[in-house]
Amino acid sequence: MPAINRQSAAEMLTEERCHIREIINSDDDPAVSIARARVEPGVTTAWHAVLNTVERFIILQGSGAVFIGDAPAEAVNAGDTVQFQNISSFVHTVSTSPDTTRERQETRLPAGAAAFDSGEIAPGATWNHTFTTPGTYQYFCEPHLSTGMVGTVIVRP
Repeated sequence: MPAINRQSAAEMLTEERCHIREIINSDDDPAVSIARARVEPGVTTAWHAVLNTVERFIILQGSGAVFIGDAPAEAVNAGDTVQFQNISSFVHTVSTSPDTTRERQETRLPAGAAAFDSGEIAPGATWNHTFTTPGTYQYFCEPHLSTGMVGTVIVRP
């Protein structure tokens, strides 16, 4: 008969700024681990990667998003500020201010929304934008548009 090892370990804070409490975890079955993750309000967790592991997330309270590979567009609420972080070693931009035909084809703004342009975001730097108008925003990275670097933010009312 299978056994479930329910651990009541205390919550621990990870370097990704996420509080974790293991619920089910056993050396007898290393392929299975169930844990509760909690993030303090206003905290953005650090990017991380896990090898040979499938992660599933359920948001029980509040709102948030999980980025995994080519994840679908992120949804935010009107009035939220989104921080774009350049984690690469190249300069990037976040823009809805098209100058070329290709940029115009890749740009989408909700009616009444103002265009924005981050300018160059240096490696390791961040840029913040507050989305006030609900709708779909499709933006592009000017130096990398030829490689298809576009993104979407969906803003809920």
